[in-house]
Amino acid sequence: GALPLLVQNFRLSTYAAKSSVLGGKTTWSIDDLMAFCETLGDDQYLFSAYLNTDPENEESVPMQVMNLMLPYSLSAFIDETAGTCSFDDGRFASLLRFCMEAPILNAAEIDSETDLFRNDKLMLMEMRHFSDVSDYLQKKYYVFGGEDMTLIGYPTFDDAVTSGTAMVPDTMFGITKDSAVADGAWEFICRTFGDVENDHYYGHNGFSSARGALERTFAQEERSYYIFEENGWSGTTYDEDDEIDLSWMDEQIEMMGGVGVPGHMEPEDRDALMAIFEGDVLVAQNDETLMDMIREDASAYFAGAKSLEETVKVIQSRVSIYIAEHS
Repeated sequence: GALPLLVQNFRLSTYAAKSSVLGGKTTWSIDDLMAFCETLGDDQYLFSAYLNTDPENEESVPMQVMNLMLPYSLSAFIDETAGTCSFDDGRFASLLRFCMEAPILNAAEIDSETDLFRNDKLMLMEMRHFSDVSDYLQKKYYVFGGEDMTLIGYPTFDDAVTSGTAMVPDTMFGITKDSAVADGAWEFICRTFGDVENDHYYGHNGFSSARGALERTFAQEERSYYIFEENGWSGTTYDEDDEIDLSWMDEQIEMMGGVGVPGHMEPEDRDALMAIFEGDVLVAQNDETLMDMIREDASAYFAGAKSLEETVKVIQSRVSIYIAEHS
């Protein structure tokens, strides 16, 4: 009933925050996040999930918040080995209530999410599916403007979680147990996973799961200089044997009206990324049938058609049946 997959490339999803506002936290539970929200001022907001792009459908904001938080906490409610679930133990109700009480920001009134973050109006900056070093550096140098940055990640109900950053597999390979060409498929996998010098296999679609390919990527980034802006970057790569001339950066920033910010991969950037790669990461629950089931009943609560107690009871019943049938 399972298909093991080897991951060749992956992306990361997380939330970043100014280290100064987190009080030393590097990861947090959902209870921690809720307590953090209690400390915010009236003109401060947790994250951009509060932005409403559909003024006629305000219940879309609670659903956005739930969709961000629940996939990394589903395992806290489901015991697949026992074929049981515990959505009625109070924790899920507190999560739904938190989503329901989310403040709403009118997206049409927001000029720049980056400015809100820099001015401490938004506390968390989402880094969703970032796939290379430049994505990380753009947040550090442009969005954070040189302030210390913590990848606090997604909150969960699991106190044992040491990193809230989630891995999103990209290129994956597997062999079905009834494959008529299993030997050839295994030979192909061995060749592609073993050839870490081949950019055709490892030089695209995110970070490489092979250390050799990842080290080669880092070596290239150490020779790269960027000019970051709101929605992207412009940069150049020089050969390590050539003399470095960075005068073009000042000229280009001046041509951009002074809005560009220079950035470069430093040893501390490499260390921060390697700490994530070598540590524990979250993996989202991607059972869309189960998620759709929960969304269906939660949307009735968010729309005011069902009480919180009724919603939790229905979800507990429906998911119990589903888990029992699929365990």
